[in-house]
Amino acid sequence: SLWWGPALHGSLVLSNNAAPLDQIRLGAAEPFQLPLIGRWLGPMKVLGFLAELEENRDYKRAKLAGMRATIAPFSFLEIGISRTVMFDGDVRPRPDTSDYPRILLDPSAGDQRPGDPPQGNKFRSNNVFAIDADVRLRNVDKYFLPSRDLRLYGEFGWDDTCCQTSFIPNRAAISGLLGGQLLGLFGREGLDARFEWVRTSSESFTHSQFYRGYWTRGDVISDFVGTSGRDYYARITSRSGGVMLGLEAEYAIVGNTGDALRALLPSERRIGGAIDVSWRFLDRYSLFAQYKLMHVDNRDFRSGNDGYDHLFRVEITRSFR
Repeated sequence: SLWWGPALHGSLVLSNNAAPLDQIRLGAAEPFQLPLIGRWLGPMKVLGFLAELEENRDYKRAKLAGMRATIAPFSFLEIGISRTVMFDGDVRPRPDTSDYPRILLDPSAGDQRPGDPPQGNKFRSNNVFAIDADVRLRNVDKYFLPSRDLRLYGEFGWDDTCCQTSFIPNRAAISGLLGGQLLGLFGREGLDARFEWVRTSSESFTHSQFYRGYWTRGDVISDFVGTSGRDYYARITSRSGGVMLGLEAEYAIVGNTGDALRALLPSERRIGGAIDVSWRFLDRYSLFAQYKLMHVDNRDFRSGNDGYDHLFRVEITRSFR
């Protein structure tokens, strides 16, 4: 799985909401500095991948390429930019390998033009962009805030369905994420709280040619709220020794990304919470258990399909480092 961005519960480009991609990935193992301008940009990380999607979809075996770079110009600030491109597929006309640079580097190349066949031109592509920032502030309690340290982060994304003639995003295709984390809440070491808010628009993660949208194996590749979605999430954790107890609450509106279907289907609504415990033992092992209870309206976008969902999750992890 790939997770791009500073948030815990959602990401506007890549998250673990969908199944992991079959991919070739290349990236820097450690942060590095560029020559000459590196002293101003600070430590930098880059990552790129190329994946092939499944056969059972609108465009069989379409490709998905992604690129992300982050810089840390100050010790308290990290800035990232992410972009993914869905393209190709077993439908003619198909691009040649020599066309890949234009598809990947020119977002406007995939715009459908008058006279193109119904399946679009060979440069058809679905672009998703996001810019994110993570600010970490220390000793904020002296400003009468209820925590020792503070993290503030955000992500701004947009979908290329807006940009037939301009790179300026249309309001109907933008999405946003805001979050905050209070560390050392009320002066207690190990007591932390986190809050996140996500909003997506009516054209987020949709596409006229890749008509199922930004999707693989039944799930949205980015934030689980999909198109015209909302999410309000809160989590509080308390650590003592090798044990951590967590409580979380959530209210979400989930939209369908299918371009032809989303206007006909109701949104899915979820409200609920979870409790979890983590225990680290014998230095190398950790045990995690969680119980989540969620009331769902219009489950799977079917009107009247309401009820409670229960999830019990157990993980055991061994570290080899």
